[in-house]
Amino acid sequence: MLESVKRMADAAAACAAGADAAATARLLQAIEKSRRVFLVGAGRTGLVARSFAIRLRQLGREAFVAGEAATPAPEKGDLVVVCTASSRTPTTLAIARRALSAGAPVAVVTSAKNGAVWADAKLLVALPARDGARLGPLGTIFELALQLYLDALVVELMERLRVDEASMRARHATLE
Repeated sequence: MLESVKRMADAAAACAAGADAAATARLLQAIEKSRRVFLVGAGRTGLVARSFAIRLRQLGREAFVAGEAATPAPEKGDLVVVCTASSRTPTTLAIARRALSAGAPVAVVTSAKNGAVWADAKLLVALPARDGARLGPLGTIFELALQLYLDALVVELMERLRVDEASMRARHATLE
């Protein structure tokens, strides 16, 4: 068991660390400059995207998850961040296309560099995931790497926005 954990953790860390530094810098800048940030993802990847939206809220940013009933429509000045391992999920593609047609720039964090809508995306961050049953089933390594990558973005944003953990904690609990 411990060997499996180590293999998975090492593979996910290597994948997250393999993201292009220039693309990451552009994504951080786009998040900083955007009025609102919308997160898109399906399945377990969507759950990771949702966790990033929570952290953005804790940073004091307006963030929404696509598909939620209270999520407004994205507009010019907003940023839509699409998280997808395959770049082929129909609902994810449809949401990205709709955001583009509304004039909202789209950023894609993926392990697949190919996809029709990605040609129109503002930026692409590729996480070079290696999957396989030996490492983790059904995209596990991408999902773990995405969580690490997005949490690392939060750490960078904390510095850039001068937000400390105490400020984030104050926004952490709502009605709990």
